[in-house]
Amino acid sequence: MADNNSVEKKWTKKKGGQILAFVGAIAVVVTMGWTAKSVWLDENKCDDAELPKEASTLYTHQTSLSINGRLCLAVKGEQLFKVERAARAEKEKELADAEATVVRETKPPVAGEAKSPALQKAEKEVADFKTAIQALPTTKKMSVFIDDIRTPTDVTMQIGSVQGGSKVWTWKNVTLKAPEDAESDAGKIWREILSGGTNSGIRVVKIGLGESDAKLPRAVTTNSIELVVFTPWLAILGGFGLLAIAAGIVLFGWDTGLLRDRTPSTGDLAPPFSLARFQTAWWLFLAVAGFLYIWLVTGQSIKVVTGGVLTLIGIAGVSGIAARIVDKDTVPANPPQSDGFFEDILSGGSSAGLHRIQMFAWTLILGAIFIWTAVWSFTFPNFDNNLLILAGVINGVYLGFKPQEK
Repeated sequence: MADNNSVEKKWTKKKGGQILAFVGAIAVVVTMGWTAKSVWLDENKCDDAELPKEASTLYTHQTSLSINGRLCLAVKGEQLFKVERAARAEKEKELADAEATVVRETKPPVAGEAKSPALQKAEKEVADFKTAIQALPTTKKMSVFIDDIRTPTDVTMQIGSVQGGSKVWTWKNVTLKAPEDAESDAGKIWREILSGGTNSGIRVVKIGLGESDAKLPRAVTTNSIELVVFTPWLAILGGFGLLAIAAGIVLFGWDTGLLRDRTPSTGDLAPPFSLARFQTAWWLFLAVAGFLYIWLVTGQSIKVVTGGVLTLIGIAGVSGIAARIVDKDTVPANPPQSDGFFEDILSGGSSAGLHRIQMFAWTLILGAIFIWTAVWSFTFPNFDNNLLILAGVINGVYLGFKPQEK
């Protein structure tokens, strides 16, 4: 009867784990699909919407925007390029004066009589002014600014005269595209813009336009706009999905060697939980969750994983393999049984061991640093050499004491 109850409980856990993991997978897929929809099916298009009276040089009728989305700007070119147009107007006036001088100095031709010096000078000035005017650029590349931070997104604007007077505006539809390479200069700029810190997922910003090498924008929108860093309900749904998948896998493998010192044999009671395997699973979950979060928010997938995180995952993996070898070689005639998760990973079958508490504590501390950095800075932390050496030493001490526990 006891065996039947045990089998039934194991079957119930496996079934529950499958259901939980399936629900979590659906939640993650919905999160990814909705995020893709908001980016790729963004229907925000520029139009000749009526502008408010307070609009001066730059205006957007949008109430929100997001990275890898579209931004619609209305630009009054005459005002934005006032300096450039004034310089062109001055050259055109000088040309007109030189042409008037040519007309004034031109006299009916007389055989054998050369042009007057004044006429020759005026004709030369006309040619020079025409060349100078033709050399003036008719377009200018301007960079989009968000809260005085210059983005890598450029807009090409016409400098020349705008037909219809000062009331004419030019509509520009711009895609705020972030590069996939997280370590590129453009990728770092977008992370700086997004990592301003927000609990609601939204920051109120102002949009500007300025030269590609300027530190500050030339013109700024009079109205503010909401920068959507992340959608709260999507972040909650995605987080729930990942936790549900992890919990489902653990529940499915609860009575196996997934997180335990060894795989239980037929009729064997539950073996103790393994601290080394918990550490491996911990870093696996954080790396997957962190990568998905950064990718969905920023669109960056290249060079997101840093060398420090790779080293920590490697240390955890090597420690897990070594612990398995030690467990296999030192199993006594009467193998220890589980006393509960925390009791197992902190005591190892005897009284609490400092080497286990040390390893567990630093695993949580480094994990907390990882979570904080990924959530607020949209990047994996690059742990310094001393922290990596510390992690290696702690795992080495744990493995050194492990055979004595048996």
